[in-house]
Amino acid sequence: MSNRFWKFSILFILIAGCFTESVQAQYYNPAYGTTQDTLIHKGFDPHKLFIGGTIGLTFGNITYLNLSPSIGYRFSELLAAGVQVNSQYESVKYYDQTNALYKKDRYGVLGAGIFGRLYPIPQLFIHVQPEMNFIFGKTTFYNGNTASEKYREHAPSLLAGLGYSQNIGGSSAFTLMILYDVLQNPNSPYGNKPIFRAGVNLGL
Repeated sequence: MSNRFWKFSILFILIAGCFTESVQAQYYNPAYGTTQDTLIHKGFDPHKLFIGGTIGLTFGNITYLNLSPSIGYRFSELLAAGVQVNSQYESVKYYDQTNALYKKDRYGVLGAGIFGRLYPIPQLFIHVQPEMNFIFGKTTFYNGNTASEKYREHAPSLLAGLGYSQNIGGSSAFTLMILYDVLQNPNSPYGNKPIFRAGVNLGL
């Protein structure tokens, strides 16, 4: 594992903790869109929890499954943080000119990370997410004598970028993000390209 990855994760948690301490005099109630005094509402407040994540499903020559849930906590008007679990599977079939299957790739990702969001304005946020993913796959060749190759890798990633949040009623919001993997580990599942994510955060 990358020492730089873990150093950044620890630094990220410390900064988030210090920032939360500086705004502890008030907190944001997403259900009402108001700031209230923590002298009245001390400690953990379940109303500030939200769930979200990514769901994807495709079938055919390319089969793709993505179930990556997340849960977060709105510490204040300015700061939210949480954890996300990554779970992805992809299978791709290749055919020759006679429409005969000659290769099949299967690829999976399991991982987890923490994320932080800083809201300079209510609709716009800065998203930072260090995570660790374990990648496993299998390539099968169909050329008379079926043969296969397996591989296992792991890769740290640091996703950073901007997001947009639009309230859709109550404490729920539609979110749209564009992220980039800053670390660019050779085994990263994200590659050297922008990552677009859209979803819904549901307040509890």
